[in-house]
Amino acid sequence: MAARSFFLSLRRTSSTIIKNNACSKGISHSRFLSSGVLASDVLEEISSSKGKDDLKTRIFRLRLPKRRVINVIKKWVTEGNQTTTFELRQIQKELRKSQRYKHALEISEWMVTHEEFALSDSDYAFRIDLMTKVFGIDAAERYFEGLPLPANTSETCTALLHSYAGAKLTEKAEKFYEK
Repeated sequence: MAARSFFLSLRRTSSTIIKNNACSKGISHSRFLSSGVLASDVLEEISSSKGKDDLKTRIFRLRLPKRRVINVIKKWVTEGNQTTTFELRQIQKELRKSQRYKHALEISEWMVTHEEFALSDSDYAFRIDLMTKVFGIDAAERYFEGLPLPANTSETCTALLHSYAGAKLTEKAEKFYEK
């Protein structure tokens, strides 16, 4: 019983801190208290609003895979900001390291749909790897088969072979290697 009262008082204290911090930042606290958001999430949002605002931080603020990175990039560009191929590749690599494959694949989609970004063989290989992780080996195979001939290089072939190896499809890997 004492532990329960301790946690209730702790909850009230954290709600008061959140409310005061949110109000001092000009953020409506009612949205936080009624939505059931954890105190750490609210404090993270408040502290991130203080820091620098660049494309990478905006993308990494997306926590749920359902949220779309493409929307963040579109908003970034419509605000008059520029993005480079190098910057997008770096963000992709960091997303992959943190196992946020869907978000990394969305950046790759953005680069494919916008012709101002010249894709390299490593971009295609990276996309094959991400497609394997997000959609499975069948989707990666279909994507590889649809690549233009100049993109069918050793790098993209190696990426597909790694996908086969990861899925333990040795027969498919051997047939593909023979081709």
